Amino acid sequence: MRFLMTSLPTNDLGLLARSLPLASELTARGHDVVFSNPAAAPRKAISAAGFANHCLAHPYHDLAGLERRRWLDLVRQARRWHQRRQPRWIRELARVLYVLMSAPATATGEDPWNADHAAMQLGLGYRPIVDLQVELMLRVLDECRPDAIVDCWNPCAVLAARIRRIPVVTLIQADAHPESAGFRWWEPPPLQAPTPVGTVNEVGHAYGLPSLQRVADLSVGDLTLVVGAPEFDPLPAATQQTVTYVGSLHWHEPVRKLPPSIANLERDRPVVWLYPGTLRYGLAGGLLDSEALLGAAIEALGDEAMHVVLSLGYRGPWSRQALPDNFVVESYVPGPAMAAFSDLLVHHGGYGSCQLGLHAGRPAVIAPTFAERESNARRMRGLGAATVVQVRKTRGRKVIDPHELRVAVRHALRTPAMREAARRAGSRLHALGGVKTAANAIEDYFRPRPTRGERR
Repeated sequence: MRFLMTSLPTNDLGLLARSLPLASELTARGHDVVFSNPAAAPRKAISAAGFANHCLAHPYHDLAGLERRRWLDLVRQARRWHQRRQPRWIRELARVLYVLMSAPATATGEDPWNADHAAMQLGLGYRPIVDLQVELMLRVLDECRPDAIVDCWNPCAVLAARIRRIPVVTLIQADAHPESAGFRWWEPPPLQAPTPVGTVNEVGHAYGLPSLQRVADLSVGDLTLVVGAPEFDPLPAATQQTVTYVGSLHWHEPVRKLPPSIANLERDRPVVWLYPGTLRYGLAGGLLDSEALLGAAIEALGDEAMHVVLSLGYRGPWSRQALPDNFVVESYVPGPAMAAFSDLLVHHGGYGSCQLGLHAGRPAVIAPTFAERESNARRMRGLGAATVVQVRKTRGRKVIDPHELRVAVRHALRTPAMREAARRAGSRLHALGGVKTAANAIEDYFRPRPTRGERR
């Protein structure tokens, strides 16, 4: 079969870290796999993994991830555009600028309650953005002609696949499922959280699709795979019968060795892996960014008796400021190898980072910078495998107390019970089979069924 791997095109590796290992396993089994992700960091990771990445040359992909104050600077860089100055390109550029600059502001300072609220904050309540994203994805599907797509939370990709009647496999975490309690499950839900379902349905109706009750319905595929374990990432009992839990998925890079700057560190002190996540998310207005964690960690850990490895997730090189002497910075490190080499992970609460730590049996200190990340952090703390540092908001900016972070790191390094809790949870994730379980489920779903009268 030919599979197209899609995901929300944000400039990070969180979602991609789930689809890359599955793509590798499907390829090893003889299937043809191609990706479609135009964001810069995913492009680098996909290329390094040796996969084709079908990206349309379109100004939307160049502009959508940038902050508005940088758009004119980009357009002024004539060398970037001079080969594309045909009339169609100019028309598309004008259209994209109009769509992005006229998009209404959303409440990006409020942590979302569920997947629909998050989709609203990402612009799917504005029809021109949905129209444009679906139109571009339809072009990708028509050019790639996949037998099925495997999607990690790109609602417009799933909508386009439904329009073209292409089967969909979704690879999600439990909190994104429409029947879950959402991202803020520890709080009483509002009577009605914001949702772009009306706008998405308008686009779907234009192509003859039936109405959705929620945009989160697009997280449910013809086959739905859920990362994690039902004990850690619960869904209602009836829903669990319609999904397949696959445990943890982690990308084992072709080059799995740690760079010498890390591998040659003297083990006379603990090794702490600091991964702050994406520092800025373009138009998201600070909603998803993790810049506060980076600044607090530099201040908190710079004088500590530990090696701190700062990785940037293919974003780099580092050019912001001089780092303390005990810091080592790398644009990218192979995740499983780095987690196994570390004594402690310090991160922003991304689901992939949480699962990576458990997979390696390593505890974490988490400063969750977004509601979905706080959900992950609370579940990790519930397992006894993490300490959670509060992220406060002051005048619309996220703030992390360096002293609180320093105390949490010291505590985690001195508490063997946290490491043991991470090891136990990791064993449960290993038992679910990971990438082999996911690939088996896909092959079982698409395996031709014998017709009546045929011998089995």
